[in-house]
Amino acid sequence: MAMQMGLHQDPDYLGDTNAEQKEIRRRLWYTILEMNIQAALDSGMVPMITENDYNTLPPSSIEDVNIDPEGSEGVKETTLTSYPKSLQYILARSISFRLKATKVINSLEEEPSYESVLQLGHELASVCREAAVSTSSGPSELGSSPGGQFANSFCSHLLNRFLLCLHFKYAMQATQNPLYSHSHRVCLEVALALISLLDDDIYSRLLINGSGMFRDIITRGALMVFLELNTLHQSGISELAKRRNRARQEPLLIDAHRLVRYAKERMCHGETNVKGYLFLKLATTQTEALINEVPVEQAMKKAASESLDECEFILGNISTCSDVIIEPGDFEAWRPGGSTHIPIDLNSGLDSLDDDNFTFDLSDPSTFQNWTDLSIY
Repeated sequence: MAMQMGLHQDPDYLGDTNAEQKEIRRRLWYTILEMNIQAALDSGMVPMITENDYNTLPPSSIEDVNIDPEGSEGVKETTLTSYPKSLQYILARSISFRLKATKVINSLEEEPSYESVLQLGHELASVCREAAVSTSSGPSELGSSPGGQFANSFCSHLLNRFLLCLHFKYAMQATQNPLYSHSHRVCLEVALALISLLDDDIYSRLLINGSGMFRDIITRGALMVFLELNTLHQSGISELAKRRNRARQEPLLIDAHRLVRYAKERMCHGETNVKGYLFLKLATTQTEALINEVPVEQAMKKAASESLDECEFILGNISTCSDVIIEPGDFEAWRPGGSTHIPIDLNSGLDSLDDDNFTFDLSDPSTFQNWTDLSIY
């Protein structure tokens, strides 16, 4: 419909149109492009449009309120440097790279060379850095305002998730193939950047209540944190090496506990899938047990039982405010020794909570893939 309206053609080629109408058409088109590319990434499909399908120029860098409908250039007679750059302008500058990245991520064709992925990833990383500078280079009162901080967080999330998805499958193989260590490092940095968005009081509400792209933190982001924690855990090393690793693990453990709280907060706000919270809690417990050299199986079974009690309490409270009825037996069957098996094959000994070999291998890529599936469905 947008193309039928001619939005894909730059208004400079459409005859006499005032500056305000030109700017509106450009902003409409790039809004549609942004929605399409984000939806394509979430749905696992290639974008419905390519760069060759349009010639509309990017919107100007000024905010909507600063557009002057009577001005010849569509802006008020003030130096542009006094304006904060619009979020849409910043996002539009990276459309080309993100279209390419989405095609690489979701394409069913032959997998591209890792060198081309690294090159595209480098370009995306540069765009993310430039965006971070642009969103924080406006007037000082903008960056400190709730609206300005929300825009910064939103922009960071919209851009960084492409970098995470581009490198993710290579990062999962880094433990077996050191060639992909760069992807592991990039994904970890992006994951930590996404987790930091929880510190934004306003944007965190969207992360807690949202679905789709707003679950990146609890899926791919969380997996990278635990993969790094697992990588840092080594046996048969000196006490000095253990201390050094522990110093590197401490901030990651703080992030791990923040993720557990985040998953719990999502349930308190309507999330009905308890599996994501359960596995985050178990992964954190297993990691801490290994670090502190305490019995892993006992710690994880205790954590599983306590987590299920919490889930039952939270969902029970939610059900009192809705038509959902939760039977007491639904959770009892999931406890250690219960009759219900966890509907997942982790290929690492943990087929159910009542399995005698109650553990799972965080270094196994299949564990992370199955865990991602658990958190989504």
